[in-house]
Amino acid sequence: MADQILDVPVTSKDQDLFHRELARRSQDTIRVFNPESDDYVVDWDGYKHRIPSKGSADVPRYIAEKYCRDMTTLIINKMGDAQGAEMLKVRQDKGMPEFGDKYVENREIWDKVPKTNDDKLIKDLYPKLWIGLVNEFGVDYVDQKAETHVDDRNQEEKMLQELANKRVDEPISPPKAAEDSKEEKPPLYVSKKDQLAKEVTQDDVS
Repeated sequence: MADQILDVPVTSKDQDLFHRELARRSQDTIRVFNPESDDYVVDWDGYKHRIPSKGSADVPRYIAEKYCRDMTTLIINKMGDAQGAEMLKVRQDKGMPEFGDKYVENREIWDKVPKTNDDKLIKDLYPKLWIGLVNEFGVDYVDQKAETHVDDRNQEEKMLQELANKRVDEPISPPKAAEDSKEEKPPLYVSKKDQLAKEVTQDDVS
């Protein structure tokens, strides 16, 4: 049948090339942004990758992926803590009694705050953290076999795929150096001869 999909076997060579491509892509350089007021450090196998507060850094793709997952979790948890604390304060301001049962408190307060698996929040946060591709590692190309399958990826995996090849338009701006003072600083030492010459010149001008 013309519209029948042929089942093309995947060889061990295809698999080797595919895994090689995955390894290559993991070394791509990605620029990420830290919106928090503190520096954030990604610890990967004992190696530290610092993303400065309110700033960006260029890191390998595998570090960028971990950073986006961890930072998204951090931000959503902070949002949840803040909203939960605010709801408890509102109850207190109204003179309502404290929860005597933790189960009831969770149901009335903490079950209603943002969760780290909130697809809408993940979709909103990832583009803010992942600025784009700075450069690709290597020049390999893999012709992967097309497959028809159900997309069972979670929202984080979808966002990483969507942002995978988004390129950076501009380089990181270097920090501005403090401007040199234009005032002429007096020499540390003036000889008596130079001082007398200066006084004579000033008298001539007068």
